[in-house]
Formats: sequence, structure tokens, C-alpha cells
Amino acid sequence: MEHLERLENNWLYSRMAEEEVLLQKILDFAIFQNKLDKNTLTTKELNNELNLEDNNTMSKEDKISLIILKYEKEIQEKTQKLIDLYKDQSSNELDTIRFESTNI
Repeated sequence: MEHLERLENNWLYSRMAEEEVLLQKILDFAIFQNKLDKNTLTTKELNNELNLEDNNTMSKEDKISLIILKYEKEIQEKTQKLIDLYKDQSSNELDTIRFESTNI
């Protein structure tokens, strides 16, 4: 519960959490790419990555393409979430500056 409250109420904590999630996703993709480059991926690993049954008949190339697409989409979503977090904070800071510089 404390973690959720900190995520909601503490911009720096939220940003760090989002950055960590993004970096982990990038690391996972890099590990996948490394295995792909070394040609050490098994059919079972590909199926697990896509949550497919072991008896799935999809080609290895199609599975790899789907996994790459999945990682790219997830990384793009995480990046956009982080950008939105920065935009919201910038907007809040600008509102504060406008309020503080207003002569009453």
C-alpha cells in the first residue's frame, strides 16, 4: 500500500519506478537479441515468450517476428508513459511558476 501511495504522490519515486521498468524491458529485449544472434533460442523459449502451447505450428521466424514486435511495442509504451510523466511534471511546475509570479 505504501508503494502505491508513493507512486501516486511522489513524482521522483514514480519517475524512478517507470525508468526501472523501461530499463528492465530493454534489458530483456537485449538478452533476447543476444540469444537470437547466437542462434541459441529453443522452440520452447519462443513458445513461452508468446504464451503458446508447445504443439503450436507457427514457424520459428514468425514467432521471432512477433516477439520482436511485442518488445518494440512494450518499450514504446513504457517510453511514452515516462514522457507523459515528465510532461505532467513540467506542466505542474509551469503552473506553480505562473502562480508564484502573479502580483496580487
